[in-house]
Amino acid sequence: MPRSTALVRALARSSAAAACLVGLLVLVGWALDVMVLKSMGAALPAMRPSAALGMMFAGGALGMRLRRHPSPRRHRLGTVLAWATAAVGAASLVDGLITGGAGSTAGGLDALFLRLFGEDGFASPGIKPSPLTSLCLLLLGPALALLDRGTPQRLSWSDALVSLALMAALLGLNGFLLGPLVTPAAVPFFQERSMGLHTTCMLILLSVGALCARPDLGLMARLTQDTLGGFVARRLVPVTLLGPPVLGLTLVVMHLSGTLSHDAKFPLFATVVAAGGATLVLMAARALDLLDTERRRATTALEASEVRFRTFLDTAPDPMVVVDATGRVRFANAEAERVFGYRREALMDRGVELLVPEGLHGPSNPTATPRPTGGGRMVSGRRQDGTCVPLEVRLSPLEGAEDATTIAILRDVTERRELEKLREEYVGLISHDLRNPLHTINLRAHLLQRALHERKLEREGHMAQAIIHNVEWMNTMIEELLEGSRLESGSVTLRDKYYRTEDGRSADGKGLGLGLYISRLIVEAHGGHIWVESEPDQGATFFFSVPLDLAAKKPEAPEPEATEPETVRQRAG
Repeated sequence: MPRSTALVRALARSSAAAACLVGLLVLVGWALDVMVLKSMGAALPAMRPSAALGMMFAGGALGMRLRRHPSPRRHRLGTVLAWATAAVGAASLVDGLITGGAGSTAGGLDALFLRLFGEDGFASPGIKPSPLTSLCLLLLGPALALLDRGTPQRLSWSDALVSLALMAALLGLNGFLLGPLVTPAAVPFFQERSMGLHTTCMLILLSVGALCARPDLGLMARLTQDTLGGFVARRLVPVTLLGPPVLGLTLVVMHLSGTLSHDAKFPLFATVVAAGGATLVLMAARALDLLDTERRRATTALEASEVRFRTFLDTAPDPMVVVDATGRVRFANAEAERVFGYRREALMDRGVELLVPEGLHGPSNPTATPRPTGGGRMVSGRRQDGTCVPLEVRLSPLEGAEDATTIAILRDVTERRELEKLREEYVGLISHDLRNPLHTINLRAHLLQRALHERKLEREGHMAQAIIHNVEWMNTMIEELLEGSRLESGSVTLRDKYYRTEDGRSADGKGLGLGLYISRLIVEAHGGHIWVESEPDQGATFFFSVPLDLAAKKPEAPEPEATEPETVRQRAG
């Protein structure tokens, strides 16, 4: 988890816990008539019971919704507490409008709490309740209920409601702290403000906690993301929001100490605001300088890495080209120049079909995003002089590339083809030279067997039969060698015929072990695949599957009755 995300999650948990604790202490203070608990300080206005109850509801709702995917029970409880917060705020706001802020003597929600606690009125009956407190609770309730309704790209209704609540709470805090600027009287200004310091601080903390509950959504996602805007916002937004309250608190301390005259308040305020604005500009400039320095360092490292990468590609023993998502060549190494005969400057921004006419991915979709593959694909390349060159293509996508950039390794297999051709010719020659003497031996052995049979020499006839059997076995091995050579070269014409083998017996298990190998080549030539499943002491089952619709592409083949692959199994003990 990023550091900024961890910090905002911790702030959200702290806000929920603090709101519940402060609300509970204030209600206990009203129940026990302890002024310190009511006002969190003897010289401060008391928090009204309805506000304390709303704080507890809001803190509980925030705590229930901190998890990204809470249980249904926690989700329902959090929703109920959120709407209870809004109900308390609405009732307090209506109560203040109806009674005109006359306090508990005119009845209302707070009067109900006071009668429950055995109180007759507020400790400071002349203080009128602030509608900002009720308005903040009324806005925070729906915001907490709609906490999950948002996306990382767009602001949600929850963000809008929380922002309004935060502005209302800041209005109360600034009005409380900046009072000395407009109040010439020397009376303690703490008792002249209807919204208590602890009340407005808790409402600000609750608003910030509601924004931090979902750091990956809405407004907070923009502040925590690792972008230029998020980097600057994380440094300037707290200073912008907390600057005026800190200035007001400084003026309060100077006013209480008697070091600040009323005539000097406005000039001092204007000077400090101007200095604060200049400080914000300098902080933004410093943040941008840091980002620019990091960008330059990253660019330098990237350029050095690119040089090393290009050097590695250029010295590779195989032809290599880098192809972008549109199929155009972006880089070609020296070996590619030698194999194809083009200068690399002539290949830049040219389609890869210039080198491989059928494309790197086949003729169907030459610009498709490749998948990493362990094996290559045989294609025919074209040199600058028009001659063809057999190639083995291996594709590898570049990690971290913004588009589907691909490295293509084009291995020249001309020498391999020549060696394979030489091997085929050698096998064919040896097989042909072996066939003639075997044919003669087989013929003479049959003649010998017939003569021995006529003379009723059964024991000698069995010996001749053994010679015939071994000659047939050797002839089978020669045929397997030739069949494997033809299948590997791809020069075999496939022929939809049915052939049933004799039951195998362990005593007759002779051969070169090429049966399964040739079977695999035949199945793969039909576009299918072959596999085996085996269990200890249970034997083995060989399977192969071939697509029946492959024959539909050949005009001489009959129309298949089904298009689904057919699986054939052979049981081996």
